[in-house]
Formats: sequence, structure tokens, C-alpha cells
Amino acid sequence: MLLLVLLFSLANHSLASNSTTLVGWQLADNTRSTWDILWTCLSTILACTWTVLHMDVGPRNQSDWRFMVDRARLWLYNILIPERIAGADVAEFFAARGLRATCNKTQAAKDSEISMSKIWLPVRTRPIEHSAADIELQPLNTEWTFAHCFCLIMGGIALQTEDGWIYSVGWEDIQLLIQAGVIRCSDIRDRDIEDRSKADWFAKGFTVFQSTWFLVNVIARLADDLPVSPVELTTVAYVICGILTYGFWWCKPKDMATPVIVPLRCNGQDMQADIEHVADAKPEKWVHLQTCLRKNSAISALSELYHERKLLDTPLASTTWLNEEMARQEQQFSSIKIIGDVVGSIVALSFCAVHLAAWNFTFPTEAEQTSWRVFTIVSVASIFIYYLLMTIQDVCMWLRCKDMLPSFLIGFDSHDDLWRLFKDTILNISMAVYLISRFGIVALVSSSLRLLPVGSYRAIQWATSIPYF
Repeated sequence: MLLLVLLFSLANHSLASNSTTLVGWQLADNTRSTWDILWTCLSTILACTWTVLHMDVGPRNQSDWRFMVDRARLWLYNILIPERIAGADVAEFFAARGLRATCNKTQAAKDSEISMSKIWLPVRTRPIEHSAADIELQPLNTEWTFAHCFCLIMGGIALQTEDGWIYSVGWEDIQLLIQAGVIRCSDIRDRDIEDRSKADWFAKGFTVFQSTWFLVNVIARLADDLPVSPVELTTVAYVICGILTYGFWWCKPKDMATPVIVPLRCNGQDMQADIEHVADAKPEKWVHLQTCLRKNSAISALSELYHERKLLDTPLASTTWLNEEMARQEQQFSSIKIIGDVVGSIVALSFCAVHLAAWNFTFPTEAEQTSWRVFTIVSVASIFIYYLLMTIQDVCMWLRCKDMLPSFLIGFDSHDDLWRLFKDTILNISMAVYLISRFGIVALVSSSLRLLPVGSYRAIQWATSIPYF
């Protein structure tokens, strides 16, 4: 509701503000200075792009430089295309919800085979100097939470053998491991996850409050009939994406450096058949406890990304929640991708619509005002084409999984080389045009600071801005 009020006020203000006296850079005095405007906007954008990031857990032997490069890459992605990150976190939320339902269903079926909670203790552990009857155990009817499932998706749960071998558990492994009795939800408590998370609910709530307070200030300026500068308008767009991202990632652990370990009562050479069957599918996920960190520089980390062909990939794309094989079994992958594409398109169009609100803003020159209008229209059109094509492809895949694909749509989700070339060409051109328009908007925002309407430097009079009834 707050965002709708803001957009409506911006639209009305844009229609009303067309001719205003412009003044140059203002130093600090009794009113707002140019530096005050810039610092407030930059700090809010930083809160909505950097502190909002929730990095996946990397391999144990990953170098510190690789982690920092991945984080910087995700941050740049969040600055240039924040709606892609917002769409990805929405898809990840629904993936975690579906994974939670699957884990709880599998756990309930496994627990129904056990009449007493203490039967499984000797199989899982080796009690020392006392019997299982002396140990108070976690009840069997505990459930998998969103924190558990987010932790799984981001690679935050691992198995460790007695001889020090560690296996990073993925979402695709968890169902078989639950059925085998290797992992239970009581093995990983929310407090274990919170202990490794770098931000709790208070820290996240404070960031959301800071972002919301910026929106309140913008609305108050509009209520006082004071101009809103282009840099403040751009910050509003980042705030919308930041709040949405924090909302869907609220239960996701932030920047876990190491996974939660579930010990195994076996060595790497004598694992039970169920564990060996799961682990043999991805032997590259095994790493020893004593493995040294890779020692490299920022250049070598970038080179490593280049050779892995991940330099320009969406940093969150390395986490694949549901593959096509599971899509045929549970028909979840395509629907989750559709949700991500639809939400991503809505956020992208909202992000661009905020900039369209500056249609009649006063810019230093008429050429800059015309350029602003062109760049915003191009950004809306290009991102609409991009998400439309992505959504059509995912809808076709979803219909094919349900055997409901109409004959005239056959081929849209195929892997035919000609179709793939056409699709990739359109997607790449659309994204390239969108990025060019985004760079143009950023350049115009920066240049507009040299001359702003005189009202931009007036502070809010809160006594007259608060409505009275």
C-alpha cells in the first residue's frame, strides 16, 4: 500500500513539476546540501544491494578471493539488474516451500516405521558409558522448517565420515537420505543454522526499516510539494527490490561460511549402500576435512570463473533447485521457474515504472530530459520482451510435463539448435539493450546532480507533513 501511494504521488508530482529554477552544487547550511542528498541515497542503495545479499555456502577448499569475487559479482548484478535477483529469490522461496513439504512427507513416512524414538539411536551414534534409556531424545514428530530447506538449497548441510571426509548435501539428495535414516530434521536445529548466519531478524528488520524510512521521507516531500531529485527516484526503485528480496529471504541464513555437519557412523571406505548410492552420483562434492584452501589472487579467481564459463552467469544460477528430471516426476521445476519469471517481470516493470514517473521532471537541459524518456521507454520494452520470451518457454515446458502442450506450441521448449539460436539471440539482444538503457539512466542521474531544482534543498517540515484528523 505504501508503494502504491508513493507511485501515485510521484505520477501526480511529475505532471505538476515542469518548470523550476535550477541551482548548482550546494554546500551544507541550514537546509539540505547536495552531499546530504547523495549520501542518503547511496547509503540506502548500499543497504538494498549489498547487505541484502545471502551468499551460498562454497566448497570447503574454496579460496577467500573466490568468495569475495563471487560476492562482488552478485552485488554488481544486484545493482545493474536488481529485478533478476528479486525474481530469483521468489523462485527460491517457492522451491524451499516445495522442498519443505517433500521432506516433511518423507520424514513422516520414515517415522511411522519406528514405534519408539530410541530404537534408531544405536544405529546413528555410539553412546558412551550409558545406555540409550538414559538419554532424553528429540521427539520424532519434529518438522523441517524453512530455515532447514533454505540451508539445503544453499549447500549449508554436510555429512562427515569418521575419517574426515565431508559430503555437501544437496536438495536432490535429501529425500533418499531421509528414507535411509541418515538425516532427520532434529539433527539440524534452527539454532545451529542461526549460529552460522551473519544476521538475525533484528539486523534484517533494521535494514528494512531504514529502507522504509527513506520511502516515508520521499512521500513527505511530495506531501509538502517539494521536488524529488532523479537520484532519490532511482533509490526508490532499489528500495522496492530490496524490501521484496528481504521479504522472501527472511528465513534464509545470511552468509554461512561453513555448513552444519551431520556425523556418520562409518568411514569413507565402508559406507552403507544408501549413502554410497547417493554420494557416488556426484563424487566431486566430497572433500576432506584437512584439505588446504586454494591460494590464488583476484585475477586467478576471475580466470577460474572464465574457464568455468560462469563469469557472466547470474550468480544464483549455480544453485539449481529442481532439474528437469524431477520436473517429470513432481512437475515442480517448471512451475517454480514460471513463478520466478512472472514475479521478475512484475518487479522489472515496476522498477522501470518508477523511472517513468520522472517523465516531466526538470533536468539541466532539454536533451537530458529527452534522453531520460527514451532510456526509460527502451528499458521497459526490452525487459518486457526478455521476460515474455522466458515465460513462454517455461509455460511450454510446464504444459509438456503435464502432457497438455498444444500442437502449435510444440518446439518452443525444445532443444532444437535453430530454435535455441533464435531464442538466445533475442534474449541476449534484449538484455544488452536493457543494460545500455540502465547505464544511460545512471549517467543521467549522476549528471543531474550538478543542477537541481531549488526546492530539492529544502528540508521537510514534519509538523506540516503529518496529517491531522
